[in-house]
Amino acid sequence: MTLIKKETWDTTPNLDLSKQINYVADIIVKDIKDGITQYSQDIKGKPFAPLKPATVKKKGHSKPLLAEGKMKDVYVKNRASSSSQKAEISNNIRDRRIPSVVHNEGNRTIPKREWFGVSTRAVKKANKYIKLEIERLMKL
Repeated sequence: MTLIKKETWDTTPNLDLSKQINYVADIIVKDIKDGITQYSQDIKGKPFAPLKPATVKKKGHSKPLLAEGKMKDVYVKNRASSSSQKAEISNNIRDRRIPSVVHNEGNRTIPKREWFGVSTRAVKKANKYIKLEIERLMKL
């Protein structure tokens, strides 16, 4: 006769991960801003397509997506709570919706520069944080 030991971990609907979700949302927001301002890389870690010489002359610098600084105006629009365990990240939609989409997807005249989304950098940071949080919670 074989004795099988069985353990279960009850993840009832009362499990509140809103703190962790909001922390990960903050990681993503910071990464989007850093991708534009520091790394000049898309969400896949590739450098943005360079600006045309005429655009560099007009802007006075060669960093894509930094004309007025509004593209990096990203924030957590809706934070997670115990009753709604999701977070929504947005940019200043009022005056940037069309330019944001055009830059992210590209068109005939503007190259695709995927600046908005969850990057591989953010996934690594979020995974590390979540792993540490799970280990911490399991020790309680």
